[in-house]
Amino acid sequence: MSTEHVDEIMAMAPFSLMDESRFPSQTPLRDILLNDTRIVQYQPGEVIYKQGDYGNSAFFVIDGDVRSILPPGIDEETLGRRKGKSKSLVKTFTQFLDLSPFPESRRLADYEKARNPLFQQQEYAGTTHLLIQDFPAVVSQHNTATIQPGTFFGEIAALNRSPRPTTVMAHQHGARLLEIRWQGLRELLRSDTSLKEAIDQRYRTEALIPFLRTLNEFSDLSDDALKHIAEATDFVTYGDYDWSGQYKRFLSQAELDKVKEPTILKEGDYANGVAIVRAGFARISEAFGKRRKTLKYMGAGQIYGMDEIRHNANDPQSTTPYIHTMTAVGYAHILLIPSTIIEQYVLNKAVNKSKPEATSSLVHELEGSSLTMSPAQARKAKAAKSKPDKSISTEEATPVPSDLLEFFAELRFLNGTRTMIINLDHCTRCDDCVRACAATHGNNPRFVRHGPTHNRFMVANACMHCQDPVCMLGCPTGAIHRSEQGGQVVINDLTCIGCASCANNCPYDSIRMVEIRDKKGNAVRAPDGQPINKATKCDLCIEQPGGPSCQRACPHDALRRVNMSDLEQISDWL
Repeated sequence: MSTEHVDEIMAMAPFSLMDESRFPSQTPLRDILLNDTRIVQYQPGEVIYKQGDYGNSAFFVIDGDVRSILPPGIDEETLGRRKGKSKSLVKTFTQFLDLSPFPESRRLADYEKARNPLFQQQEYAGTTHLLIQDFPAVVSQHNTATIQPGTFFGEIAALNRSPRPTTVMAHQHGARLLEIRWQGLRELLRSDTSLKEAIDQRYRTEALIPFLRTLNEFSDLSDDALKHIAEATDFVTYGDYDWSGQYKRFLSQAELDKVKEPTILKEGDYANGVAIVRAGFARISEAFGKRRKTLKYMGAGQIYGMDEIRHNANDPQSTTPYIHTMTAVGYAHILLIPSTIIEQYVLNKAVNKSKPEATSSLVHELEGSSLTMSPAQARKAKAAKSKPDKSISTEEATPVPSDLLEFFAELRFLNGTRTMIINLDHCTRCDDCVRACAATHGNNPRFVRHGPTHNRFMVANACMHCQDPVCMLGCPTGAIHRSEQGGQVVINDLTCIGCASCANNCPYDSIRMVEIRDKKGNAVRAPDGQPINKATKCDLCIEQPGGPSCQRACPHDALRRVNMSDLEQISDWL
């Protein structure tokens, strides 16, 4: 952005209506526009983003014609994504008859055959752009909505850390947009009340209420009750949205202990509301001498504070504060709902259905966790009056040892939904897992059998298919995406252009760039003579009927792919 562009934007509503004096001196409005935004010109038919993409920026229409292709929209395969269909039994067995002796060999005819007739890639201004060919016909075949000049769009997915709900493109005469990085949008919302209220209202109606319906505590509430809850909910972001860059920097310097975890709710404070993780991760811990002991970690949709509020509502004479501390691990987008609202709409609903037990425990089982109390512990908690009973947080109450939880949290492995854990006491280093992986991927293994270790457990260097897939941010063609069928993060080799954005973004170095060859072993080169690279990673054997071949091949049950949010699953295997 130039100062001339900033002057142009400042002359337009809503920026012209913003009170510059309300912005802090360290982040004035003009500096935000200068450093955290850019003006982008889109050609007619050019895709701004595709349905299912992840992005960390919002857009403001300066002028032009912008269309949103409404659901169901363009199908996945046409969008250039991988089918993800399992192979038949015949193809499963015959795939081993066509293994190439050369590394990373490809059938070059597949690229020409798979050329998408709908989309065309173009290079200009040093960036890859995606254009919809014959876009008037595409628009006529789908339901669309026009996004008018002077309007924001894409901000909810950016704030929500969620996939884009629709495909958005420039129509007819093209469009000129102001792209706002997430950091800049956050600063605008902090200082401009009217913009915050407008975006908050959209967030509440379009994203918050549908999300609350997915949670057990709110699923059967009336529309009116959900509306009141949504109106009272506050949205707070803790930590760094771009946490992966900071993580990789401190990891390379072996200084992960310097990574700060902002406090969301503090042990001992008055329980004045519940915190729901909307995106990112949080750690639940308790004081343990001069340090803290991790009890569990929480991901999207999990709630903390509900049980303290339930206890206080049932027994107002023996109120208890928060008994644990909740901190953000890397990044966490939190929904904060006041205790009075929880009591009025959620707890009253429960009371109307069934009377509370005479001996209510201080802490019931947290949503998705295994922190439970025995009857004896419940009686202690009842008698403790306003003091939280620390006996409920014993090592026995945690299904996974606390030191192992610390290891998982410190290295951010809690992000994984299919993390590869190897029990080194059972592993004989036979490499059957690596050979099985190579055999199902054209003689090219997609993981490395080494990684960080803690006691007898090692987390192998393999794609974890993260809940928060930062690798997907910024892919220009959408080649890396989440499968519709099983949620696996996969790469379409046919649409990957080798830009390495996914490999650079991955905080775990689980994506590698490789030079491809033809079936005769010759290096494939671009017209300028440079080798053609492709991004490769574990795809969880998405096309294999039996699932991950690495796990199936292990003769000693030393290897397991686990969901890190399911502590019971990890505990059972341990």
